[in-house]
Amino acid sequence: KSARICSLVLAPRPRCTRKLAGRTAGPVGPEVFWRIISDGRGGYYTGTGHGGEIHHTSSDDKSRLVARLDGTEVFSLLMLEGGDLLAGCGPEGQLYRVGRDGEGTLAGSGEGGSVWALASDPRAAKIWLAAGSPAAVYSYDPTSGVLERAAERPAQTALDLPFDDQGNLLVCTQGPGLVYSVDPRRPDRPRLLF
Repeated sequence: KSARICSLVLAPRPRCTRKLAGRTAGPVGPEVFWRIISDGRGGYYTGTGHGGEIHHTSSDDKSRLVARLDGTEVFSLLMLEGGDLLAGCGPEGQLYRVGRDGEGTLAGSGEGGSVWALASDPRAAKIWLAAGSPAAVYSYDPTSGVLERAAERPAQTALDLPFDDQGNLLVCTQGPGLVYSVDPRRPDRPRLLF
């Protein structure tokens, strides 16, 4: 077997520019964009600012205010079949259902804390919410409108909850930073991953 000699070539320092490479689009003026999701037609919905606002930007870069909710911040958005939106808000943990007409209806509230993430269960007609404080996972049935606490974890906040390849929720927490695996059929038995 032969030995190989490798050399490291250092590239010159990359240049920084003051301008963004791209086009200006979307709503003008929000101090913060909390969440952005695709509308499935080349445009986007955004949860913005500190006034519970949801904007839509179409594929031709035209923006409009869709809804102004009572929740201060719109931290999470999810599009339901049929075009309604779910909006998870904070700091009171409100969940709103927003129709195509922009009317926001309170679907429920968690016990203390913001709704940081929403995930649609690929195997069932159920929506999962990551909330806190304390860190909790809620389930929401969009057909019946029932919102209930499914699991609580010894952490300050549940921040994210994607699904893994086996259909389990991965619940990411802060304070301390832990990741749990939760079987949606048995959410009361989370398993610590790392």
